[in-house]
Amino acid sequence: MFKAYWSGFGYIVYLKDTGGKVDAALAFDTGAACTVLSVAALTDELVDKEALSRKLDQRAKRRRFRSASGTDMHGYLVCADNMSLAGHPVGKFYNYLIVDVDDVVALLGDDLLSYCDFQHKKRSDIEVSDFDEQLYQAAYSGAIGGNDLQTLLEELTITDV
Repeated sequence: MFKAYWSGFGYIVYLKDTGGKVDAALAFDTGAACTVLSVAALTDELVDKEALSRKLDQRAKRRRFRSASGTDMHGYLVCADNMSLAGHPVGKFYNYLIVDVDDVVALLGDDLLSYCDFQHKKRSDIEVSDFDEQLYQAAYSGAIGGNDLQTLLEELTITDV
């Protein structure tokens, strides 16, 4: 199926799309309730985050989080088509887009991992042997599409810095 690779510091799963616009290294994090990506994980461009939040408030389901360090934040549910996790095709990939942080945040959380069977041995790769994509996809509604999000990111890129 696919692997989370031991990096020496944690476990990494590579997320890619067929269009080449998304290429992110997600931490395999069973302590994270939800899969999250920050704006900085998706683009190197400077984006008007206040305008992006206003537009997403109108178009996507919003959820509050508390990070492991205790920071309160919120994210917007995004559904991206034609993605792959470590080379394994995933028809629809759901994550919460975190707008209100400047750092790169990319976590593969229990909202996806709870639909997987996986094995783990000390200091070696995690092997995911089964992913119930049908049950995973049935759990979500109210997401903004990945193409719509990409359009918003492009529209709200700040060019005069």
